[in-house]
Amino acid sequence: MAISFDERGQIHRGGGPTPPIPQNNPSPGRNSNSSTCLTVTLVILLIAFLIGGGIWVISQFSNRSTSGIPTATDIAYSTDTSVPTIGEDNQPNLEPATSIPTQPPEEMTPTRKACGGAPPIRVEIGNTVQVTSNGGKIIYLRSEPIVGTNVSLYLHGGDELKIIDGPVCANDVSFFEVEVLSAVEPLGAGMSGWVAEAEADTNNYYIEPVP
Repeated sequence: MAISFDERGQIHRGGGPTPPIPQNNPSPGRNSNSSTCLTVTLVILLIAFLIGGGIWVISQFSNRSTSGIPTATDIAYSTDTSVPTIGEDNQPNLEPATSIPTQPPEEMTPTRKACGGAPPIRVEIGNTVQVTSNGGKIIYLRSEPIVGTNVSLYLHGGDELKIIDGPVCANDVSFFEVEVLSAVEPLGAGMSGWVAEAEADTNNYYIEPVP
């Protein structure tokens, strides 16, 4: 009897051909299971990545939305003293501004006393007076009780006026506010303004009581 050895060292008796060595073919079931596990793993990883990315985007958006809003700590412990506090009436407690005196100058205060170098006062409120001839000199009706260019009307001797206020002292002159009753100048009647009673440092009167 013939004895032979195959490739794995096993003994074969007889003269027949050596039987073929069986091949270790992988099982189809195992390959299918491996592919399924790999797919599931990739899907899980993808889902986790998407969830993590979404959470990051939401957190960034929230930080930007609230970055300009002061926190309770910032408000409670603010040391900015330039902001006014709020009182019980819900109004800002502002420091009162330094008051500015509004009292007119002493020379503009109405008085019955003669002003500076002016002669004694001879008229009062309610009197009807007339413009003196004063050597033909024109007397001025002014918009304010002060010497300047504020002339409203030229008054002539004989024009009648009514005293409605005064006197007011300015430039050593006693000014009276008057209403024009009659005047040489057209449209003069009915006007009002200020006129000096007399020239400073003289006894030269511009107006005098009607006899």
